[in-house]
Amino acid sequence: MSRLPAVVVLALAFAFVTGPAVSASCAGPIAATGATPLGGRLDGAAAVFVGTVVGTSSSDRVARVKVETVWRGEGIPTYVTVSGTPAASSAATSVDRTFQVGHRYLFAPYSGPSPFQDNSCSPTQEYSSSLGAQQPSTAHPPAPGSDGLDPTGLAFLPVPTLVLGSAAVLAGVLLLGTLFVRGRRGRFQPSRQQNGTTQ
Repeated sequence: MSRLPAVVVLALAFAFVTGPAVSASCAGPIAATGATPLGGRLDGAAAVFVGTVVGTSSSDRVARVKVETVWRGEGIPTYVTVSGTPAASSAATSVDRTFQVGHRYLFAPYSGPSPFQDNSCSPTQEYSSSLGAQQPSTAHPPAPGSDGLDPTGLAFLPVPTLVLGSAAVLAGVLLLGTLFVRGRRGRFQPSRQQNGTTQ
């Protein structure tokens, strides 16, 4: 029996499981690339900020970002979500942008607030020292806290909340451990009569 039918069946099964790429076009006011300088393209962005990707989902097309500096936009929290695809539930689209955990980016999504919508047509790019010249004098730090959205499952919380929560859990464990040890000592400590001694 020829192996050709088996190969065809496997190829069709793989195509069915992964699903076809969804056709999509660049959207938003920053879709045109051409020879427009970066500064001009950033002017059309809904928000502009520098941040590091701390987690991804949807095949690296959705990023959880720790914002470091906000170039454009108000009220952007420290942790936000950026979707680099118009269809996160599909297998792929022709304009998908992917992100890498641990990498720093200049984000310029075309819609916001979080979850910010982005795609491969926007000026979003990995951050480099040469981009520092584009930083406006009005740049400012992000607002504390999180947007409350976390598709990566990392469930980021503001640092003070994490510190206080961890300290409370540790104190509770130590207290329970101390009470348990004292209870065992009191229960199993032999009396003088059990030791064969009398007063």
